Amino acid sequence: MKATWALISGEYPPQSGGVSDYTALLAGALAEAGDTVHVWAPATAGAPPRVTAVTVHPLPGRFGRHARRQMTSELAALAAAGAAPRLLIQYVPHAYGRKAMNLGFCHWVWQHRQLEPWVMFHEVAFPTPVRWHLRHRVLAWTTQRMAVWMYRAAARSFVATPAWSEWLDRLAPGGRAPQWLPVPSNLPEPRAEAVTAARREWGTALADGSGTDSGIASAMEIGVVSVIGSFCGGVADYTRAGLERLVPALLAADPGRIAVLAGGDGLRVRAAILAAAPALRARVFAPGYLTPAATAALLAACDLIVQPYPDGVSGRRGTAMAALALGVPLLTNSGRFTEPRWRDAAAVALVPIGDATALLTTAAALLADPTRRRQLGAAGRQLYQDYFAISHTVRALRTAAASLAAHP
Repeated sequence: MKATWALISGEYPPQSGGVSDYTALLAGALAEAGDTVHVWAPATAGAPPRVTAVTVHPLPGRFGRHARRQMTSELAALAAAGAAPRLLIQYVPHAYGRKAMNLGFCHWVWQHRQLEPWVMFHEVAFPTPVRWHLRHRVLAWTTQRMAVWMYRAAARSFVATPAWSEWLDRLAPGGRAPQWLPVPSNLPEPRAEAVTAARREWGTALADGSGTDSGIASAMEIGVVSVIGSFCGGVADYTRAGLERLVPALLAADPGRIAVLAGGDGLRVRAAILAAAPALRARVFAPGYLTPAATAALLAACDLIVQPYPDGVSGRRGTAMAALALGVPLLTNSGRFTEPRWRDAAAVALVPIGDATALLTTAAALLADPTRRRQLGAAGRQLYQDYFAISHTVRALRTAAASLAAHP
């Protein structure tokens, strides 16, 4: 059964960001499944992606009074035309402006709860800080109240990790249990020639920078040189600190290793590494922001991807999903947010959070064992296809919408 969707998001291409990429991916996948999709998001410079059956409604500002009035009017017009859409809000408090405290937007959602909005919680709220400044306590209290409004206004809720379900239940006990919808990878499958070109380019740059013979470029192509990668999008302090310790140690142990830090924050991580170890300049690459296709090619060219997280790997980590989807072996850590599926599948290399020694020794062991890396990469790709791919999200949403239409 075909449906009409109204997606509201604080980000949408050409604006960069994880929620932006997720919303565009979801909109395109729903349209490909045969549904009609409308997207409301802040207007930004440049043109949004053109996708058949996806209509983008640019909003003024950051969900202030004028934007909310426009959404009300346009949603009403769709309903009057006989195309009442299923409203699905991509919720991250900081994406809606007002320094993550847009009470007006949450109030608007509460006022329109007769539309039976669905809410996807990518994030819930700012945690209550201990012995922090008053402004952080105000932020925590406000965002938690906002989350309560959104949760109680929602006819149906979804979460990027089951940990958010527990938090929402503590904030607003008695609500309908949210459904887990893991965040899929937002990167396309790269072309084989782009992957080969990336390795050749690194080899040439390494040869030029180190003054060695250019034969290292061809050595890259046959795997003699090991490439350690990390997807540095919006990097948390814990992740950045972990990479700043791990990368120099791994490179110092073997001159045949290089590191590639993809994503915008890779430049910052590289600068910190080189400030402490300038001799590694020719062996640490950070290209900055690239297109999704170019980023996919870089990551697919890596022999091992290392992604430390402050709360452990989980279904909300798109950077981890990218490694799984590309079939590159992933080394990460387990923590309080890590769902059992990650441990049960044995498809990623897991070390306990905070154990820097285990991270280093496991990375070194994997770099020395190509057979184990191939096994992990294949198992990771299978795990992604079985549970995390965008097709599972689309199926869950369309099944829920069809069930509601059949039993209003």
